[in-house]
Amino acid sequence: MASTADADTVRRLIYGGSTRTGTLSTADVNWFVDNNPNVRLAASEAAMAEATLLASKPSRTVGDISIDYTGAINNYRSMSADLRKSGLRSVKPYAGGLTRSSKDTERDDSDRVPPAFAVGQFDNPRSSSTDAYWSGQQ
Repeated sequence: MASTADADTVRRLIYGGSTRTGTLSTADVNWFVDNNPNVRLAASEAAMAEATLLASKPSRTVGDISIDYTGAINNYRSMSADLRKSGLRSVKPYAGGLTRSSKDTERDDSDRVPPAFAVGQFDNPRSSSTDAYWSGQQ
């Protein structure tokens, strides 16, 4: 479940400081927060969703007044690209088991999925380096 602070941060990033404007619902914003590793990537996807929602609305002209969403759509797309770049900078790969302490921590985790392989898993029990062939005693 997305925290209110993260959802508000996403709204501030895409709506320019306000947490109450825009067409995305609270459930939409929470979904983006829950399905992304950080708020900038969530905001990137939310901005692209906002652009998509605006693109589905037709431009209208009534008398001297016209409504055209092209500028807003382009702004949201550009914002999405910028937020994606900054969001990807903060994503760091994790390679576990590089130190003894991290190996011990992972091994002691009761919720850990057991490894699918182990050292020596494919060793042939009928063969060893002490066989006559390997020791040169044929």
